[in-house]
Amino acid sequence: MARLAALLVTTAWARSPLEMLCDGDRLIVVAGYHHSGTSILQAQLARRLGLPVPTTTDERWPTDHHEEACSPEWSVFRTRLSGLRDVHRFARLRNRFPAARLVFCTRDAPNQIWSLMRRACAESPRLATYLAKQRCQVLEKEARWRRPGARDWTVDLADFAVDSRSILQQVVPGHLASPDAPSLFIESAAVRVPSFNNNDGLRRWQVRQPVYAYERSRFAREGGALV
Repeated sequence: MARLAALLVTTAWARSPLEMLCDGDRLIVVAGYHHSGTSILQAQLARRLGLPVPTTTDERWPTDHHEEACSPEWSVFRTRLSGLRDVHRFARLRNRFPAARLVFCTRDAPNQIWSLMRRACAESPRLATYLAKQRCQVLEKEARWRRPGARDWTVDLADFAVDSRSILQQVVPGHLASPDAPSLFIESAAVRVPSFNNNDGLRRWQVRQPVYAYERSRFAREGGALV
């Protein structure tokens, strides 16, 4: 009975959107709309902390795994923000984990919508309009809910490609990085690719990243100029 009572209390506690679960000092949450670079950033942060790079789709809310999120060891969660409800839930993570590091990923609209449509092998104008509206709703809602602070970052995928070093150092300073972590990128995408006027340069940078989903075969169909 005691164990059952404790379980019921824990469940009710986890469901309260305003109840603090722990300070979350060792928790990083990466979130964003679809195809905004969350997988890449999660993988790079995991490497910097000496954690294994996810080899399967790893989209979870820390509130659903609060024992891991409140662990004394580092954890890097990633979740998609598919709509307004997800953005609201993401904003409330600050109540649940006051000291957590929250990273919101963005990407320029033409590149992001093109990526979504090409990955889905679809070219419907109606789909493009729907995706554009949904993306704008997510970004506008996120901007209203969050307050930029020492542990809140908004990271644009193109900026991260050009200068991943400084962004990784902001989220995980050198004194917190694992001594076994690989060195940060020295060669930026800007050096390899003079311009991001089309999505080819960004795609070539993505395919070099240590993430399971970014394989040459999958990105081959995303080539070509933006429309």
